[in-house]
Amino acid sequence: MVNQIPSLLEAFKRYAKENDVEHYNKLEEVMLDGLSIPVLGDLSFLKDCNVGFLSLTNDLADKKSLEALANLKDTLQELHLANNKFADLDALTPLHALANIRILNLIDNPVGGVEDDDKMVKAAYREDLLKALPNLEALDGYDRSVVFEDSEPEDDEEEYSSEEDEDEVDEDEEEEEEEEEEDEAPDAKRRKTTGDDDEE
Repeated sequence: MVNQIPSLLEAFKRYAKENDVEHYNKLEEVMLDGLSIPVLGDLSFLKDCNVGFLSLTNDLADKKSLEALANLKDTLQELHLANNKFADLDALTPLHALANIRILNLIDNPVGGVEDDDKMVKAAYREDLLKALPNLEALDGYDRSVVFEDSEPEDDEEEYSSEEDEDEVDEDEEEEEEEEEEDEAPDAKRRKTTGDDDEE
């Protein structure tokens, strides 16, 4: 039973070969979801099919699963990898070769932080992909500009907070100096009055 699931992909490949799919230059969308395969395998038979959309919702977990996508680097523009098992940024490095990718979906992969409060994990993951894929327009359903702004929210808040703290410290120091000057003024006046009385 275990070996039957990966064979679904092999069945697709056989179908593609038997029907000469590799010569279909208008095979623009391919969905290979729900196959529960840990490794994708060779996709060279799709190289000349002008595939622009690819969805792979399976049990993919390491970079070997994505290295096969290099065969689609010239045409692939939208890639959906939601609900897989990619756990770190190293596993995603093969995606860096997909320079034409405009839309990328990696929702519900450990690499992006499963919990909402994994802010540092999410920020590192987003920053890495945005730098590696300059043509990326949307990541995980969010526009690039929104993702970029959200990738470093705490730094801006900390910087703003630091500036406010500095201003508050300066204001406190100025108030203390003014209070000291006010306290010293009566003493100086009293000393001057006492000196005049002594001269008399």
